[in-house]
Amino acid sequence: EYARLHFVNGEIAGEHADIDRLFSLIRYSTRLYLIVVPVAVALLSVVGVVFFWSNTVSIRSAWIMFSIVSGSGLLISLFQSIYQGLDRVEEIQFNTLISTIIVPLLNWAMLLARTRVCALVVGNGVGFLVTLLLLYGTNKRFWRQMLKYRPRETPRWSHTVLSLQWRYAISWASGYLMFYLFVPVIYKFSSPIQAGRFGLTNNLILTLSSFSIAWLLTSLPRLNIHASRHEERRLLHRFWRLSGLTFLTQFGGSLLLVFVLAILQHFHIYADRFLGLKQAALLLACALIN
Repeated sequence: EYARLHFVNGEIAGEHADIDRLFSLIRYSTRLYLIVVPVAVALLSVVGVVFFWSNTVSIRSAWIMFSIVSGSGLLISLFQSIYQGLDRVEEIQFNTLISTIIVPLLNWAMLLARTRVCALVVGNGVGFLVTLLLLYGTNKRFWRQMLKYRPRETPRWSHTVLSLQWRYAISWASGYLMFYLFVPVIYKFSSPIQAGRFGLTNNLILTLSSFSIAWLLTSLPRLNIHASRHEERRLLHRFWRLSGLTFLTQFGGSLLLVFVLAILQHFHIYADRFLGLKQAALLLACALIN
């Protein structure tokens, strides 16, 4: 929808019909997420409470708070995607970089401070708050325009969007279960120590993956513009080139991370805070294949 629009002094400009389509799509997506996110948070909270029913009240409370924070993060990711889709990749990637640095540092600091299960809640919550403030600060005029603009014509987006949104929903749920369910499961069936080791190691791998996928994510708006203009050759050329860079970055970063973990274990420097070298290498291989 942005292919025929542009920014003027921080606000969307172009033909009124195109502006109406853009902001009506944003409104539709926001309303949809305001329904889906509370439902997802409620389901996740109930499942977690049942799963941790034999544990203490503090564990169940921490899980509920973590579910709320995760749901808030999903809503923030919607607005990040909206702004990035307007070919504002540089600002979003800067915000993502700051968040990628802040969240792991906060999580590690909270774990070192022996806050235990509250570490992820506090770290991720502060990280999402920083992301939200940075996002609003990138272009206040646009966000005010989005809140005030009233489209005169509203297409029926349900026919064109829902067929894609349910695929995104399944992808998000699969990714969430794949990367974030391990820690509570290990906590319950193994031990808090093993869960902490896995959590720290997995956090490092997720940070590496975030840096690697930036090659592709930064060009998504441009790829979408190529698709809307039916420029198939340019689209495929850019996609495969960036996919190759993403793979090479992930592969090189994985080798570097294995090397660093090997040094830490050899000199016994916080070696007990991470998984063993074989387990870490296996997780890195899974992330690379994924």
